[in-house]
Amino acid sequence: MAKPGLMTVWRETSDLARKGVLVEGQSDSTPAAPLPFFMGDIKHVKIIVSGRVQGVAYRYYSRAAAIESGIAGFAVNKPDGTVYLEAEGKPAAVEKFIEWCRNGPPGARVDNIKVAEGEPQHFKAFSIED
Repeated sequence: MAKPGLMTVWRETSDLARKGVLVEGQSDSTPAAPLPFFMGDIKHVKIIVSGRVQGVAYRYYSRAAAIESGIAGFAVNKPDGTVYLEAEGKPAAVEKFIEWCRNGPPGARVDNIKVAEGEPQHFKAFSIED
């Protein structure tokens, strides 16, 4: 079975935009789709992913994976070629998201991933930053 390509990601991102979810280039004042209300513990992690992770839509796919899992946070390309992410949500959802980050999207090659726990920031959505 063929893996989804960039056009699939674009369509998914466009669908999210129509639903009111923040997309790159929109302002923070644009309404975002509400995330589930977190009952109990919120787990927050900081993730650095290295390998071939820039130029392969890693941030866009990570956003789709985060939204699907009910994760809030952000992803940003760093000058050293890594992708830096912060993610928070229910502990099981965060673990699932970390596992997704270990594999990445089609076309990516994840060589290393570093994960550190942090204090919850109470993000309202998952965004892609420059």
